[in-house]
Amino acid sequence: MDFLDEITLTGVRAFGYHGVYPVERREGQEFVVDATMYVSTARAAASDDVVDTIHYGEAAERIAAIVSG
Repeated sequence: MDFLDEITLTGVRAFGYHGVYPVERREGQEFVVDATMYVSTARAAASDDVVDTIHYGEAAERIAAIVSG
């Protein structure tokens, strides 16, 4: 049984057009996101190969793309 590890990204910044008020959706604003991913790192630990784990740079880009979109 694999246990889940945590990979946390803090302070991912992106500009988006979300909000409760019309001005927020019209003019946009900067969002700051903290995200924690729960993943098994057992394969990466066994292989000692970075390709077997989460690429946190790509994860941050994906989070920013979601916020921006």
